[in-house]
Amino acid sequence: MAYSIDVPPRVEHALDELDGSTYRRIRKVVDALGQDPRPPRCKKLGGSIYRIRVGDWRVIYAVFDDMRLVQLIRVVRRSERTYKGLPRA
Repeated sequence: MAYSIDVPPRVEHALDELDGSTYRRIRKVVDALGQDPRPPRCKKLGGSIYRIRVGDWRVIYAVFDDMRLVQLIRVVRRSERTYKGLPRA
């Protein structure tokens, strides 16, 4: 059974700011999370929070198995601040 993907407005805005090829690459990864929210290349950051690398970009998300939901938290270019301020889930 597939997971729903929740894209909050702030994340949608970040996606809208991306150039076309970067957007397509990230969108492909995000869409695949609906079928497999923990693909082999994801990394668990703590609790229910994971990240996937897409080139220089990071897709940070939470998985809620009881609701069959993947919620995007952040889509950002990798930097020293990428993981600061993440919620504890």
